[in-house]
Amino acid sequence: MELTKSENIVQDRQPQPREEEEIMQQEEEEEQRFHVLAVDDSVIDRKLLEKLLKASSYQVTCVESGEKALEYLGLLHHSSPAASSSQHHHQ
Repeated sequence: MELTKSENIVQDRQPQPREEEEIMQQEEEEEQRFHVLAVDDSVIDRKLLEKLLKASSYQVTCVESGEKALEYLGLLHHSSPAASSSQHHHQ
C-alpha cells in the first residue's frame, strides 16, 4: 500500500500533458498579441488609451512624447549635447 502511495506522489510531481499544452498555448497567445506603442502628452489620455487597448487584449506601452517613443523604439540616440539639453527643457 505504501508503494502505491509513493508511485502516486511521483506521478503527481510530473507535469501533466494537458498542463504542458495549456502553458504552451498561453505562451503562443502572448507572442501573437499585438504590442501597441501609445504616445500622448496628456496623462489622462494615456491612461485611457492604455485601459481601452488592454481591454482589447493588446500589449501596451505608453509614453508622453514622440522623442520618448523614438527612444523606446531604439531610433533616437542622445549623442549630441544639444539633444540632451533639449531633453531637460521638456521635463
